[in-house]
Amino acid sequence: MLMPIVITHAEQPVAEWRKGNRTRLDASEALGTKKLATGEQWFEPGTGAPVHSHPDGLEEIIVVLSGRGEFSVDGQGAELAVGQTLIVPPWAHHGFQAVGDEVLNIWAAFSSPAPPTVYDADPERVILFGAKSGAALDANRRVGDTAYAPTVQSPRSAPLLIANADDQPNAQIRPGNLMTRLLATGSLGSSLLTVGEQIFERGSGAPTHYHPEGIEETVTVLTGRGDFSVDGQHVELEPGQTIVFPVGSHHGFMSLDDVPLHIRAAFSGPSVPTVYDDATDDLIEFGGPTGATLDATRTKRTIETG
Repeated sequence: MLMPIVITHAEQPVAEWRKGNRTRLDASEALGTKKLATGEQWFEPGTGAPVHSHPDGLEEIIVVLSGRGEFSVDGQGAELAVGQTLIVPPWAHHGFQAVGDEVLNIWAAFSSPAPPTVYDADPERVILFGAKSGAALDANRRVGDTAYAPTVQSPRSAPLLIANADDQPNAQIRPGNLMTRLLATGSLGSSLLTVGEQIFERGSGAPTHYHPEGIEETVTVLTGRGDFSVDGQHVELEPGQTIVFPVGSHHGFMSLDDVPLHIRAAFSGPSVPTVYDDATDDLIEFGGPTGATLDATRTKRTIETG
C-alpha cells in the first residue's frame, strides 16, 4: 500500500535566491517525489533567472500565472504573459526577466525530483533544487557533490515551444467535468512531461485509476475542496496544497464544494496512460499519439493480454 504525500504550501520555506526573487518548492525529492519537482516563483520587474541549463537531459515546463516575462531559449527570445506555457527542451540554455510594472509569477515542473542546474556564468558548479543531499545554499537549494557538464547539447535551431491555453481544446470528459485542458504534452512538443488543468463540479471527479509505465503525478488544488484517495486511503485537500500520486498507486478524487474543484496536474511522461479500476481492459491515454480518439485530449485502445 502506497501512502499519500500531501504538501501544504504555507508550511514550505520561501527562499530569496537572488534580489527581487522569491521561490517556493511544492514537490521535490526532499518532499517525497521520485520523478518530479514543481514550484512557484515571483520576480520583481527587472529581475529574473540568469541563463542556465539543466544537465541530465531533464525537461522543464513554465506556466505564466501573472505578469509578463522576456524568455530566451538557446538565444531565441519571446515575451510570455498570463495563459502561456513555455516548454524548455532537455539541455537547452534558457533564462528570463520580468518586464513591465507587475510581478512575474510563474509555476514550473521539472522531469527530475531534484533538478540539477548549471548557470552559464558559473559552469563549474551544479545547484540542486529540492535535493536531499549536498551542502545547503538556502532552504530549497543545495550544491551538487560533483560538478559536471552536459554531454549532449540542445539543437540550437529548435523552435520556441510556446502553448497558449486559449488555443488548446477543452474536453469535458465526464458529467460534472467543466474543463480538461492540456497545457504541455507530446503533441505540443514536450518529450518528458505532461501538464494540464481540470475543473469539476461538486460530486464529480476522477474515478479510481492508475497510470502504467512508471508515471508519477502531482496535483495542486487551485480552488474548491476535494476528497483524494491513494490506494484506499482518503485525504481532503484545499487550495494551497499539493498531493503526490506515487508510481503504481490507484488513486482518484471527488469535488466536495459548491465552488468547483480546479486542479493543476503534472505527470512524468509526454502522455498519460490511464487504466480505470472499473474498465481494466481499456487503456485511456491523455495526449496519446495512437488509438481511437475519444475526445480532444484522449485516445483509447484495448490492452492486449497474453
